[in-house]
Amino acid sequence: QARAAYLHRFWTDRDHLELRPEGERLREHYRRLLFARFHFPLTISRRFYGRLDAYKSGNTEVDDRGVIYIRHGTPAERLRPFVFGAMPNESWRYVRAEGDLLFHFSSGYDDNGGGDLYDYRLVQSVLDLRGAADAPTDQLILSRQSLSPLYSRMLNWGRFGSGQARARERNIGAVSIAVGTTSDSYELQFAHRLMAVSDLVAIGRGTGGSLAHFVFGIAAPGLSGRPGARGVEFHVRVRLVALDSRQRSIATLDTTVVIQRLQQLARNEWLVGRVELTLPPGRWGYRAALQQGDSTGVVLPRDSVRVGASDGASLELSDIALGSPGRAVSWITDVADTVLLAPSPRFRKGSDVGLYYEVAGATSGVIYRHEVTVLRLAKRASDKGRPLVALSFDEEATDSVIRSHRTVRLQGLKEGSYLMEVKITGPEGSSQMRWRPIRVLDR
Repeated sequence: QARAAYLHRFWTDRDHLELRPEGERLREHYRRLLFARFHFPLTISRRFYGRLDAYKSGNTEVDDRGVIYIRHGTPAERLRPFVFGAMPNESWRYVRAEGDLLFHFSSGYDDNGGGDLYDYRLVQSVLDLRGAADAPTDQLILSRQSLSPLYSRMLNWGRFGSGQARARERNIGAVSIAVGTTSDSYELQFAHRLMAVSDLVAIGRGTGGSLAHFVFGIAAPGLSGRPGARGVEFHVRVRLVALDSRQRSIATLDTTVVIQRLQQLARNEWLVGRVELTLPPGRWGYRAALQQGDSTGVVLPRDSVRVGASDGASLELSDIALGSPGRAVSWITDVADTVLLAPSPRFRKGSDVGLYYEVAGATSGVIYRHEVTVLRLAKRASDKGRPLVALSFDEEATDSVIRSHRTVRLQGLKEGSYLMEVKITGPEGSSQMRWRPIRVLDR
């Protein structure tokens, strides 16, 4: 019974991690096993390796293609080109939000060693394929041109640029092998990709605990709206999972948001929306996907959020909410205050940015020191210079929760990356600090 519970949790966590319905990952696992055993079997009893082989699985049932297939499923792109002089080979590409994975498989042998023609083994680079030394280099690189722009650079750039591109291609291959052979995935795939930005802002409190607002912006190209009672309606499916350090889900969300606009979006406009869920205090990772219909969507890169305690046991500063009119979505707080939440840290030069934060654990009638600063983002903490924008004030707490709403003017800031910091200091000297990176743009 305990084993059954463990296996149920194991596969359910993988469903949540990949933003899929429960039970889907286990079905996919058995499908992959059947496919790999049929299409990538080892027909030999002994495997031979050369010095360029980058991975030794120890598997006696399937070759390295089968190992990768069982872990990651069907690749987004699979190439099996014929290049004169080269032994049979394949290249696979997996599309991921955090960066694509590239795998090169080579069978046969050459002067660097090797084994059977039907035993495909992983190598780091297309230049490591069996027989690559005897094959025309330009044809070998051209055969992989659709996988990545790197292959065009390897072929067409000068001596120095080409060398850098080759080193990067080899590094991508090495990292892909390291990641691909030690992890598994079943990432959502969409035929048509949306361009989107997002942020998860932990601020406020709901009936079940601390609120986390998932704010997203989707570029107009690729979006489709339908006529509604008050203009145009955009239906967006939002999937979100919060994860602990062991990649186990602590909260999930799968909902459809209907966003109304008076008219269709222009090509340079963005559709902005918000959903919320409750999270316990702590630092959590999260994944999210946005989708329209069955074939249009995007899986967003992983990120993390720190949720402060809101039980009032100690002074705790929330996340910093930033937003500017026309480029953010509104949230109505529990005290009927309107807060702007931006899905992106990018703001126009000279604009006024709304700033909102909450402080839990305050003592009514006590004065607290508030300091808001904007500094140029430095590569090292020791390089931090004087504040370019500074605002400080003392304010008496009227409740156990301080709700501070201010406007920060970005006038005088040049285009570039900055850090906005908020610091709260109590009368006894205890303090809390939060910061958010922002980028100021000319347009």
